[in-house]
Amino acid sequence: MWYRKLLEVQKSGDLQLVGLIQEQHPERCRLFMAWKQMRFPILVDALNRASVHAIPMMWALDEKGVVVRTRPSMDWLREEFLPRKSVAKNGAENAASRPALRRVEEGAGVRAYLAGRWTEAVKAFARDCAARPSDGVPFFRLGCAYRARFDSAEREEADFQNAIDAWTQAIALSPANYIFRRRLQQYGPRLSKPYPFYSWVAQARREMKARGETPPPLRVEPKGSELAAPLRGDLPAASAPEKEPDPKAGVPSDDKDSVAFEAVLAPRPARLGANLAVHLIFRPSLARGTTWDNGAGPLQVWLAPHKGLRVAHRLWTHPLPKQASTAEERSIDFELALPKESASPLFLRGYALYFVCEKKSGLCTFLRRDFKIEIPLQKPKSKKGSGG
Repeated sequence: MWYRKLLEVQKSGDLQLVGLIQEQHPERCRLFMAWKQMRFPILVDALNRASVHAIPMMWALDEKGVVVRTRPSMDWLREEFLPRKSVAKNGAENAASRPALRRVEEGAGVRAYLAGRWTEAVKAFARDCAARPSDGVPFFRLGCAYRARFDSAEREEADFQNAIDAWTQAIALSPANYIFRRRLQQYGPRLSKPYPFYSWVAQARREMKARGETPPPLRVEPKGSELAAPLRGDLPAASAPEKEPDPKAGVPSDDKDSVAFEAVLAPRPARLGANLAVHLIFRPSLARGTTWDNGAGPLQVWLAPHKGLRVAHRLWTHPLPKQASTAEERSIDFELALPKESASPLFLRGYALYFVCEKKSGLCTFLRRDFKIEIPLQKPKSKKGSGG
């Protein structure tokens, strides 16, 4: 690793390492750095204000802060850059040839985002999108703001889906931007993933605890698609027949919304012939004091996909925690394989079954939540006429 190679030079004081990450959840980087025992400053650029289009990138800066070389090789760093006693000696001679530093003007959205005012940031970035509808940057930043609000106490309905939609639009406008694409892939189908994004988290925690260290906490735990390994080829089929848990709809319906339900599709709109990641989110009602009754049984989801849609499993079960009663948000993440052609709209139908208790009424019940999710599709590209 390049860091190991430069560690001794850093210790000598001849070189200072500084990192820059484009990460939605920066505390995950803190965990990685602690795990790998990498000790140098990391700057967080969730909004990609540095306009990075691909990673990894390296810059060599002299003591005046001037970029001497981009993408420097290890040999060049050792043999040419580090041996120079003072790169600043030629500073006056070369000042005229150096490009002037460009001051980055920060808009209202950036200022609000950095201050943690998520709703204000959403509104400001939405205005930027309206003013620059052909620019992918404001759409990417709007997605970041929606997702940040989703992870906060300010959460509003559809924040996660709105983030996915904004990132999808950012990629449509800037298809070559690596940062934009990776952010959507983080929550998207396995077929498009280059590698599992956060599968290292469990290993990092184990190894740090074995060293007698306390892993830094994560404010938002990676889930589902963030942990999934890439998929090459078709979705695997279930190895055995799956039994429907409530075929006659005998379980009472959750008409009082004891558990809030949200479906998020990534990407949206979807493309025929491609895979689609689906996130089903279940959140106990704070107003009703709902908790999961873990001793009674797990959350289960049964899928009845529209003709032409394929899933690896029709029955999905959320693992149970050790505690008898909890109130955490739960998600069931899976993938849909879309048909190559469809003359009619596509829908995903199904239902969830869960055991809950309500503090308000004191009742513990077994409930059912039916859902029907429409899958918006990309419009086919118009074919140019042959002319005559």
